[in-house]
Amino acid sequence: MAKSSKSVDEIIISLPREEQTIMKRLRSLILECLPKAEEKVSYGVPFYRHNRMICFIWPPSIFWGPKRTPESQQAIGLTLGFCQGNLMANEDGVLLAEGRQG
Repeated sequence: MAKSSKSVDEIIISLPREEQTIMKRLRSLILECLPKAEEKVSYGVPFYRHNRMICFIWPPSIFWGPKRTPESQQAIGLTLGFCQGNLMANEDGVLLAEGRQG
């Protein structure tokens, strides 16, 4: 994974106010639920790992993809992604798979 020189706190401060609030809450929940998880910045966003990659938080204002387009910047909400999410049960259909597989 690509390394970033920014800390997670610096990333949060650089976000729009609405994203900061959600990002802080998700980060707090992850660190509370996974106290042994290590927080690392890759691709400009925080990833969490313990023996293997677990999850990441990706705000819409941090571009994800090869080309920046006006449509890509209009995304709403943060992505809480699970690195092995394709293995999770989803009988109720509440998880968004986005066509990705492990």
